[in-house]
Amino acid sequence: MPPLKMIVGLGNPGKEYERTRHNVGMNWLNRLADSYGARFKENPKLKAWLASASIEDVECLLLRPSTYMNQSGISLRLVSDYFQIALGDTLVVHDEMAFSPGVVKLKSGGGANGHNGLRSLFSELGNKREFYRLRIGVGHPGDSRMVTPYLTKNKIPIEEQQAMEESTNFSSNLIKEIVNGCWDRAMNELHGQNLTNEEQP
Repeated sequence: MPPLKMIVGLGNPGKEYERTRHNVGMNWLNRLADSYGARFKENPKLKAWLASASIEDVECLLLRPSTYMNQSGISLRLVSDYFQIALGDTLVVHDEMAFSPGVVKLKSGGGANGHNGLRSLFSELGNKREFYRLRIGVGHPGDSRMVTPYLTKNKIPIEEQQAMEESTNFSSNLIKEIVNGCWDRAMNELHGQNLTNEEQP
């Protein structure tokens, strides 16, 4: 597979959302940028915060939409068109309620599974789904009526933070495989780590 050209971290802008579950994708991207000395600069025309990074000898564009989560697709469409980046060369990092905290998985395509950011991406991209996804487990509140505050208002408990940090650190350590398009190897490594996490009491 060809190397990645763009990594997108989904989340909501604003300090009030920084430590919420819905922003784990954006936070993952921020940590990656810090690790490689990349600095984001706002581009209002493209509705984005953008940074360039040389990651394991692969030049990548890093994108944080400056829109709210439910309009993320606008930013991705504008940036993809402007820089002529194909969806198949793009990784989107986002929160995933279907997985427990501490579980991270890679996949290509698939449905939105109720995720408003992904719904926006599919809508703006004409339902094209060729991009890759790094899904970071945040758990589910158990009641659909509590999903919005669970994702966007409630701060993440310390024990969940620890599980997420361990798993996101592990996925960050696979960045060489990820940016070089070695998807099968990265998926297998994550699968082994997820099994270890799921076995813990």
